[in-house]
Amino acid sequence: MKLFKKALLATAIFGAMGAHAADVTDAVQKTSVQGFEIGAVAASSVRVIVREQLEAGDIVYLKFGEGVDISGLTLTDAPGTSDVVIGGDVTIKYGSGTFTLSSNAAESDLANNILAIEVNTGDPVVLDSSFEVEITNTALVTKAKAAQATVTYSAKSGLTGAAKDTTGKNTGSFYVFADQYTSSVKTAFNGVIERVDQVTFEKNGNFPTAGTAPFDAVATSDGILFTVKDNGSSLLSPVGAAVPSVVATISGSFKDYTAADLLTAGEAKVTTTAGVDITGATVVVDTAGDLVVTLPAAALTDFNVYLTAPTGKKLPVTDFTADVEIVFGGAKPFAAASSVDAGKWILDATVINIPYFPVGFEGVSTSVHFANENKADADVIVTAIGESGEELTAVLELADLAGDTVTKVGQKAIMDAFGITTPTKLSVTFNINADSGTINAYAFSNTGTGRQALVTSQQTK
Repeated sequence: MKLFKKALLATAIFGAMGAHAADVTDAVQKTSVQGFEIGAVAASSVRVIVREQLEAGDIVYLKFGEGVDISGLTLTDAPGTSDVVIGGDVTIKYGSGTFTLSSNAAESDLANNILAIEVNTGDPVVLDSSFEVEITNTALVTKAKAAQATVTYSAKSGLTGAAKDTTGKNTGSFYVFADQYTSSVKTAFNGVIERVDQVTFEKNGNFPTAGTAPFDAVATSDGILFTVKDNGSSLLSPVGAAVPSVVATISGSFKDYTAADLLTAGEAKVTTTAGVDITGATVVVDTAGDLVVTLPAAALTDFNVYLTAPTGKKLPVTDFTADVEIVFGGAKPFAAASSVDAGKWILDATVINIPYFPVGFEGVSTSVHFANENKADADVIVTAIGESGEELTAVLELADLAGDTVTKVGQKAIMDAFGITTPTKLSVTFNINADSGTINAYAFSNTGTGRQALVTSQQTK
């Protein structure tokens, strides 16, 4: 009875361990999406990890998917001491394993894409051992069906015929794809524009000290650094290193400029990270008002783009985004980066905008109240857009915004500054010489029967 109970206990423990299973990984090495599009299929392999020991005479069945055709394999059933090359088409790689395998023609069904492998006399394929199955002859693969180039593993005992490794991830894909190229903005534009004339940068940290080659002066240039990486060395079917060219599109407020405006003669334009000009690089402003930088076909490299203050034109206050495309010879370029943040140019000021500011209307009184929390006074430059889109600029002829004080600016002061004598709807922007965003504004219209707050937006330096 005691022996019977022990046997039941042993059976219960064995059953609780669950079924053993072989695991088949997907491709040991990924394939380049871009290289695969324009090039040939490369030899690829999956790895089989045995979860139940296989012994001499055991049979492993490898059923290939629709993307592979093994019907023409020649089987010699000869064991291999290292790798087993079957007909020059399929290779079984042992790595450091001491077991040996061979094809088994009698158990194979090549017409139905099933290749049988037998464990030879000698060392077993012990638990957690592994071997790779490689498609060596890529002519076996239908390129259009590469996603169906798979193999499914199963095994049986050569002694009893019972199935082994019956559950688990027993199917692997020979071709798993990854993009060959990546790109990002490592250092974004960060120009701070001088607030009065707005033709130079007051602050900027994206290049060396003034006068250091290849830069002329800190006050006239701002740069952006793009990273571009080619991961082809770690992928199958890579695009050749000298094939790709790069097109970086920088979107901002460039519609009123030409490339010549932004690229002063004699200054660095597109450089390596070492500051060396990239020969053949071009920069244009396209019809959409975007800045398009093109690098010639070559090995990919990180690169800087430097823009200069346009002579006779104000620097645009703008946010930048960037797209990077790799032209590799495919049907269309690869988008390595899309609408990524590329920085901004801002005024060296606190900027407060009131997009709707009616003045001169009978029965309506519009004003804005500024709270200056600084100890120092602050002067104000006012710009406005009129109803017909005309731009107006003025320096308010009123006392500076006194420190630690609330100052009211009424519609009369605005009308007098711009010479407005008739009812007008304005969008008004106040450019204030103040640090740290410590000046705030509250704008409203008073109709006599009530007060209506006006929307404001604020940028701090």
